[in-house]
Amino acid sequence: MKKENKIRLLGMCLLPVLLLAFVGCASTKYVNEKVGELEGKLQEHAGKMDDLDRQLAQVDAKADEAKKGAEEARMEAERALKNVKPLGSYNELGKRQINFDFDKYVLTNIARNVLDEIGGKMQQDPGLVLEISGHADAIGPEKYNLVLGHNRAESVKRYLTEKFNVSVGRMYVVSFGELKPVADNDSPKGRASNRRVELRLLGP
Repeated sequence: MKKENKIRLLGMCLLPVLLLAFVGCASTKYVNEKVGELEGKLQEHAGKMDDLDRQLAQVDAKADEAKKGAEEARMEAERALKNVKPLGSYNELGKRQINFDFDKYVLTNIARNVLDEIGGKMQQDPGLVLEISGHADAIGPEKYNLVLGHNRAESVKRYLTEKFNVSVGRMYVVSFGELKPVADNDSPKGRASNRRVELRLLGP
């Protein structure tokens, strides 16, 4: 066989091998690229899942807190009902109302001025007692508003205790949530009126 024919035959035999090797390398590179892309997407999804888990944990914590607050509010309501009979022997000396911002139970400056007046009277006369009822507008779930009303009433009791040293035994807290509106909840003005704490100062 001629040398040229041998070289040609050898080239023909090597060509498929070289093509296969090239295709193999290209396929490996393609696969590696796709695997890299897939791993990136998996890491991205894993990060999103972690964020979702954290959000769910926060929601669960808030739900537990609301549940605990609702239970405390219910117990306060039961205690207030038990105190209805002895409070019946008292006379109403005055009734005031303070209002709150939407979804808040932080006392405003106006509310503090009203409480300063009541706290001063209770400080001077140990025989006075105070009935504190918390209320809310109708935005949001009923149970949430019950807790909100409770927190508003508690903020009043805490203020009087800390500033005027009024005994907690002289203050009776109950929350009605959205159940006893004094105005229409369909208007902003009405809802603002319903976000309140009512205060009844009682004496022998």
